[in-house]
Amino acid sequence: MKQLKFIAVFLLSAVFAFGLAACDTSQSTEKPKSTATVSLNKTELVLTEFESERLVATTDPVGDPLEFSSDNPEVAIVSPSGGLVYAQAPGTAVITVTATESGNTETCSVTVKEMSVPEVALPEGSIDLSSLAGWTATTDESAAGVTTATVNTETGATVVEYDQEAARDTANWSSYVQMYLADKSSGLTDASKAETLCVQMRGNGQAIQLTMATNTGDRIILKQQTEVPETWTTVRLEITPNLRFRLSDIKNILIQPVPNWRGSADSFKLGAVWFETSEETATEPSGDYNAYTPLVSLDLSKWTEDPESNFTISSEDGVYTAGGGKISATYTEGTGIRIENRSYNDWARFNLYLPENVDYSGAAFLVFQIDGLTDGIVKGQVDWGNMWGTDFTLMSGSASQENGYCFVSGNYYFVDVSMMELSAGMSVSIAPSYLADGKTSASFTIESVQLMRL
Repeated sequence: MKQLKFIAVFLLSAVFAFGLAACDTSQSTEKPKSTATVSLNKTELVLTEFESERLVATTDPVGDPLEFSSDNPEVAIVSPSGGLVYAQAPGTAVITVTATESGNTETCSVTVKEMSVPEVALPEGSIDLSSLAGWTATTDESAAGVTTATVNTETGATVVEYDQEAARDTANWSSYVQMYLADKSSGLTDASKAETLCVQMRGNGQAIQLTMATNTGDRIILKQQTEVPETWTTVRLEITPNLRFRLSDIKNILIQPVPNWRGSADSFKLGAVWFETSEETATEPSGDYNAYTPLVSLDLSKWTEDPESNFTISSEDGVYTAGGGKISATYTEGTGIRIENRSYNDWARFNLYLPENVDYSGAAFLVFQIDGLTDGIVKGQVDWGNMWGTDFTLMSGSASQENGYCFVSGNYYFVDVSMMELSAGMSVSIAPSYLADGKTSASFTIESVQLMRL
């Protein structure tokens, strides 16, 4: 009996002791805090824009998870777990790697350098304009200092800066940089074999206007807008046969920042500039109407269907007037649109539109056949508002055009559209509402308007 009592007491004591041990909170089961240190294979890193390099981090002891971060993501970013550093823009940044359990860190200082102008192998026969002349900032006196051109000796780029405040103060948005080529001692004796103008440039995606002008009368050979890409890219402008022959008299190449509606324009950078050439020297387009192939004739009978026309019906016999009745226009089948101008000398226009189902590739000239254009002047615009658009002025025996090459052959007036990307629905605005100097009236007939191929 005593033995049984002893066994019972022993068991109760054991259970009690086990319970106390189970309730003892002084003995924790948590994992000891990590004291791992972290190290990097590099503590300094120099990259060029858009380059990347992976940083390798280790912990001692091993096993502590790692996390990477950048204090300046605009300059350099890093993958959080992989340590791959990507250079975004010139500047400095600090990459930090953290052992997430111990909290210990290590850093790497990153310097990002600006990308140099990429070397380019010019095709055989190219005319290297960069070796002939550099870019200079040119403005009129009222806008001095709006645009500057500075060569970065480290990268080889010409940096074009646009001072927006100065532009606003002077109300001058026409500042530009130019490459002056008129001096034949520069080595450019003849560029009439050129068929493509190539310009290395980079910016922020903003618009610029590129112009080539002749040495004789500062006539414009080509004026086009394009966008400046964010990385170094060669922008190529094809020069059509209509325009190539005028390059023998080239004066300069101008690049003008195009401010947005707020008057802001970003800086951009320029690299190499060259002409790619063909084997044959361009010749002046033929002045013979019969040397061209008709592509499509615009339907003059639809001239009254334009909802934006300044001409309104004034009588039941089909007479339309504008300018307070001072100018009238009447269409007759087989004859065309007859214009009677009685002392009006301002803009009054109607639109014709390019028809559907026409292949406009290869279109070279918009040709007006006008009879009796002695005292009057016809002005117009081809798809105005489009970056490839152009305007023109036609008068007795002569024609002028803002962008391209135009000429007169008898009663035919040729307007160059070879640089335009024509498509159905584009407008041809015609303003037959001006008078020649000293004239008080004019009468003439627009007999046809055609697109012609070479």
